[in-house]
Amino acid sequence: MMLDTPSMIGVVTGKPEFHTVFGDPDGIVTSGQTCVVTDCARLQEFKVGLPNPNGNSLIRCSEAGPWISCSVSPPEQDHRFAHQYPFEIFNSGDYAYCEAEWHSPARNLGSGETMSFQQAFRVWADDENPNIPGTQSKSKELLSCMS
Repeated sequence: MMLDTPSMIGVVTGKPEFHTVFGDPDGIVTSGQTCVVTDCARLQEFKVGLPNPNGNSLIRCSEAGPWISCSVSPPEQDHRFAHQYPFEIFNSGDYAYCEAEWHSPARNLGSGETMSFQQAFRVWADDENPNIPGTQSKSKELLSCMS
């Protein structure tokens, strides 16, 4: 999903963990005790990969909102991803945009086989009370880091 910047993208990771795929995320990607927040407010190219153990992510588009939550099926222990991580964040160094990327598990499909990957989005205004999927304490930390 391409987003105008400034935008903030957060994921409850369970621990302060992210992996640099390329570029320099210093000063933009921060970690809380159980979450990682990316503040895409300036031109600085990088991509980071994140675990997404509960399948939930949160986006705040500009300081005035709106907010967007996305839920996907949580990855299982044996899942592998073509891009190595179930969730990635890209920030452009040349243009005022960033990307939130949700990846399905990689599968080799035989003739006639199919698979599906569903994403459930919820959008709300900045002044609404959000109901973010996941545990309340972890959601509160994520909201606090993004507010």
